[in-house]
This record gives sequence, structure tokens and C-alpha cells, in this order.
Amino acid sequence: MESPHYAQFVTQINQRIPLIMTTPLPVLKGLSDLYPLLIIIDNILSTLLWTTDDSPLIFVNMMMVCLSIRYLFIPNNLIITETCVQHMLLDYLGLLCTSFLMCSTGYYLHTVIMETRNSEPPTVDDIVILLENVEHKLHVIKKEALNLFVINNYRVLFQWLTLATFIQVLIFKFHLLPYINDTKSYLIVAFITVSIFHTRTIQGLLQILWRLQYLRIVYFWWRGPHDKFYSIKNLAPLAYFNMIISNQSYITVKLTIQNTEELIKIETLRNRLIELYEQEENIPQMTEISTPSLTFNIMKICVKENQRKWQNGAWTEKTLSYERSNFTIVSPFGTVFNSDNPLNYETNVPPNWIKLDEMWNKSPWTYGDGNWQVIGSKDSTECFTRTRSWSFRIFQRKPK
Repeated sequence: MESPHYAQFVTQINQRIPLIMTTPLPVLKGLSDLYPLLIIIDNILSTLLWTTDDSPLIFVNMMMVCLSIRYLFIPNNLIITETCVQHMLLDYLGLLCTSFLMCSTGYYLHTVIMETRNSEPPTVDDIVILLENVEHKLHVIKKEALNLFVINNYRVLFQWLTLATFIQVLIFKFHLLPYINDTKSYLIVAFITVSIFHTRTIQGLLQILWRLQYLRIVYFWWRGPHDKFYSIKNLAPLAYFNMIISNQSYITVKLTIQNTEELIKIETLRNRLIELYEQEENIPQMTEISTPSLTFNIMKICVKENQRKWQNGAWTEKTLSYERSNFTIVSPFGTVFNSDNPLNYETNVPPNWIKLDEMWNKSPWTYGDGNWQVIGSKDSTECFTRTRSWSFRIFQRKPK
């Protein structure tokens, strides 16, 4: 009698050895000494990313730093007769803010160090959790910095240096911003810009601006072909076939002749070759056999179909001007080209090559956001792009 089958709704939790049992003592002591520094770094990153619960305090500290910068950068030529009550009041507030920030910073550092010394030492799990928090916040900053400044060669570096120089000329020579007339004002504006970049208001504004089509076109025109979804070159089907054949980017299989139907009936031959092709993808090495056999080359064409969702909610083949076209194809060298409709490949099959598949095999749609980042296999309100693959195989008998 067979035992009854029970559904496993409860996942078994494996007992894990505590980290304190597997971590050497010198490493534990070093991590414990670094714990106060990790707390300070974590709080600084939380302030920069505006992830603390007390957001008004961050705003107050930012205003105090601006007043301190104004007070510390005193002009070289100070004319007493041109001073006014407003300047005197701002200088006095700057002096107070500078003193308060220095005292509060020292008090904070001293308090963190003393509390960690007088309290119980942190466990390894506490240190690991804190390290993960710091790593996550640094990853967020790194990701945003790379999205703004992607420098992978000297040409891009020269572009950014040219743009930075042009902005400096507009500000200091042509007075693009009238209220920035000296280094002190420039530093204050730069500090405010960096400080409020991660606020919800600025992040929401950037997302709204990013939806402007002309702004995105100008941005990707600036970045040019270095963007990961940028493609401007076209590749005709015949040129693609010739590239595959010259590079020999196809699979070679040996068909053992079992009966004459494998050579006479095309459907039987196709089924046998498809079976050999799937086996060859898993085991690329060919084995020598003594039975009669024929060698065939099998080429697989894979075309990507790209679509974008517009205001009416309908998916269309229209994409933005800087993006890839409706159909794209990847060369053997990894280069992405704009492609024709996949059906055109059927009418442009090279000589001596025969269709192995009766029709194109279409994969399910993969949905992504406005930047073609994959979200999942289901459509939702967050999805604005989608991609699927068209695959088709052809074969020929390998010439002797």
C-alpha cells in the first residue's frame, strides 16, 4: 500500500551556524572597533538620501550650512561704507550657524563613540546588517551617478569637460544666473542643488521632465551610440546571412542514416535534424561514428521585436527616434542592428539552404519600463515597453 501524499506548504528552515561561531576573534575585534564609524557613515548617507524620519531637521541643517558658507567666504576687498543692516544680520547668523554646526558635529561624534563604548558590544549580525545598509545606500548613489555621468572613453570625458566649461562661461561671463556673481554664491547654489537632489519633490520633478520626448531625444543625442539601447545601423537579411556563413556561426550535426525515409521525406528529415540540433546545443562535441551518416549545418535566426506603449494605452511599433527600430538583430560579434520584418528572411534564404521550421517561433512578451528595464512577463501600468523574440532555423547539407 502506497503512503499518502502530503502537500508541502511549510518550507523547511535549515539551521544556520551563527556567525560568531565561524568568524575569527581578530576579525570580530576589528569589526567591533569599526562599528562607531559605520554608524556615522550610515547616518551621513541617510541624510544625503533624505531617508531619515526627521526631514525638517535636514532642511534646517542645509540652511545653516549655506549661511556658514556665506560667512566663511569673506570677500577680499571689504568696503565698510557699502555694508548694510542686511549683510550684518546675515554675517551674524552665519557666525552663529558656524559655531553651532562645529559644536553639534563634535557633540555627535563624541556621543556616538561614548555610547558604543559604554553599551554592550555589537554582535556580528548587527555589524553585518549595518554594513548591508551602508552598501545599499552607496549602491543607490553609484547608480544615480552612473546614470548622469557615463564615462567609458576619452571622447565622452572630453564631451563632459566641454559641457562643464561651457556652463562656467555662461554663469560667470554671460551671467546666465544673475544672482551668482562670485565664488561664494556659486558654492552655495551648488551645495543646495546637491543636497535637495534626493528629495521626493526633485525626484518627482525629474520623472515628470523625463517623460518629455524632446528632452529625452536631446539627452540621448548627447550620449550618442554609447547608450545600451541605441542602434542606428541597418542590416539587410542577405548581409546578415553572409555574415553568419563567413563567420561559421552555426551548428554542425551528423545524421545517422537509419532508413531511407530520413532522406526521402522532408518532414522526417526535419524532425531528425531538430532533434539533433537540440542535442548539439547541450553537447557541442561531435562523436565519430562508423555507421553511414551525413553532415548538416543548421543556422538559427533570432530577431527581436520591440514595441512601445503610447498615450492611448495601445502597443505600437513606433519607438523613439534614438531607440532601436521595431525589429533588431544581433550579429555574431554582438553588434545590434536595425532589421527588416522577420518575414523578409524567409524570402531571402541563401542558396542551398532549406527551411527547417515551418513557421517562426515567437517567445512570450517581456515587459519593461520606459528605459527598457525588464519588469516581468505581465503588462501593468508601469510597463511602457515590451520585447519578444522571433526564431527560425534553416539547414543545408555540409559540402565535402
